[in-house]
Amino acid sequence: MEALFSVAQWSTMTEDQAQCLLWIMGLQSHEHAELRAGALRELEQDSRITLTELTDRLDQVIALRNDADFMGGPASSINAINNSCQPPKTPSKARL
Repeated sequence: MEALFSVAQWSTMTEDQAQCLLWIMGLQSHEHAELRAGALRELEQDSRITLTELTDRLDQVIALRNDADFMGGPASSINAINNSCQPPKTPSKARL
């Protein structure tokens, strides 16, 4: 545990940085791997970011992904009207 503490450099972090890092550490599911990586990138790019700002930015990313998934979803998720078309009737020769 002591080695992890020194690697993370907790003693040199601001309170906001520590909160963000603890929040990121809470995302343990393999499904959250991309979210964790994105959160760490945000934290590295802006060391003054607050937890609220970080979660707001990630919420935007999640919303964009959901929109993209919705727009590019499988064809089976689109409601379609299936209509059987009959060939047009040809006029009979008797009428001519």
